[in-house]
Amino acid sequence: MISKQFAEKVVVSSVRYPSGRIATLDTGLENPEAKAEKEGDGWMQWDATRPLEGNCDLKLFTFDDPEGKEVFWHSSAHVLGETLEQEFGVHLCHGPPTDSGFFYDSYCGSDIFTDKSYKAIEEVAKKIVTASQTFHRLILTKKQAL
Repeated sequence: MISKQFAEKVVVSSVRYPSGRIATLDTGLENPEAKAEKEGDGWMQWDATRPLEGNCDLKLFTFDDPEGKEVFWHSSAHVLGETLEQEFGVHLCHGPPTDSGFFYDSYCGSDIFTDKSYKAIEEVAKKIVTASQTFHRLILTKKQAL
């Protein structure tokens, strides 16, 4: 019931289930967002492509919203991390979003990145992005979480 143009701009959503869920995809899984449902005002981040699990309140966020920026830059950090692994064989350390973008600390041994490295990084990142990989929140089985 939203415009196609707006739907294409949605990065992430938040949901809350005031009357509870009628079904869940999380049975047997350890969902880090599940605590949010039971705490505070009950809002939890929800992948925009994930099916809804009952009657809910819904908020949609684009890149223009702080929530949308944070999720977009978090995903962008993953693209950068994959790029650095593929192109340079680095060991990834820490790659969070920040208030104004993202970064990825990585260990690359005695190799040093130079200005010439940026073109190769950009080319590999473009290939990863155009491969249309699906991004979704990681939800583990209880056994995997241990």
